[in-house]
Amino acid sequence: MILILTPTLGESRFLAETVASVESLRIAKRHVLVAPEPKVQSLRKQFAGCEVVADAGREGGLYGALNAGLQAAGHGWDCFTYINDDDVLGGDFQGIAKAHTRCAPRSISYGDVAMIDEDGKRHGLISVEKSSRRFVALLHAGINPVSQLGMVFGRDLVSECGGFRPEWRLCGDQEFWLRALKSGYSFNYFEGEVGCFRLRPGQLSADTARMQEEMRRVTLSHFPERPSALDIFSATWKFRLGNMPRRIRRMLATGFRSNAAMLSAGRSDTR
Repeated sequence: MILILTPTLGESRFLAETVASVESLRIAKRHVLVAPEPKVQSLRKQFAGCEVVADAGREGGLYGALNAGLQAAGHGWDCFTYINDDDVLGGDFQGIAKAHTRCAPRSISYGDVAMIDEDGKRHGLISVEKSSRRFVALLHAGINPVSQLGMVFGRDLVSECGGFRPEWRLCGDQEFWLRALKSGYSFNYFEGEVGCFRLRPGQLSADTARMQEEMRRVTLSHFPERPSALDIFSATWKFRLGNMPRRIRRMLATGFRSNAAMLSAGRSDTR
């Protein structure tokens, strides 16, 4: 059983699309919406197929809401993922979720994430690193190697390492899986589109300087020792070469824009 968490303020015009993308998955699942207390009853009426629970208050932010959802969900799940209330899970997610159940314990699974705009138009795939051996070097180079969207975590990770840390306002998901990486968890890349990240004006990722600074501090909090210049160069070169086909397709569709440039179009996040 996979637990799918969606933190929301209950105001996103895309929430119904998000819920529908989860409902379409042919896997054993529980979809839990985590919302401010005043929104809980109305969301329960609107989305009868979802569980709806109260969040941790605005001071808890996105990651406090995720912790509230994990706590409220109790013990009736084996692994979990989370999706924001303007994104959608893709058709390949169910295959990756099933494959995760066959992975060794202490594993994290992830796949490809597409970018879409407010009208649902595709803008290509986000660049991804398929080997976790290069994650730390890429992060020290200022490159985020993976997207959390559609990433599947086992229950053992929460039991062993705890939940999300709300003090990180922008990169708490990166801190969560970096904690797992430091603890020896394996990362399994599966080819397939696990979901779509929606580009929206005003989103938090538009503040790239703040995002990069928090990502730097998150990285140093777990991996303070900087890899060698050769390791960083090698990881960066392999990352760019491996993602060249999708970068070319993205360039043909949208112009020559990096992941950061695309994401800086911004998201008005739920928290």
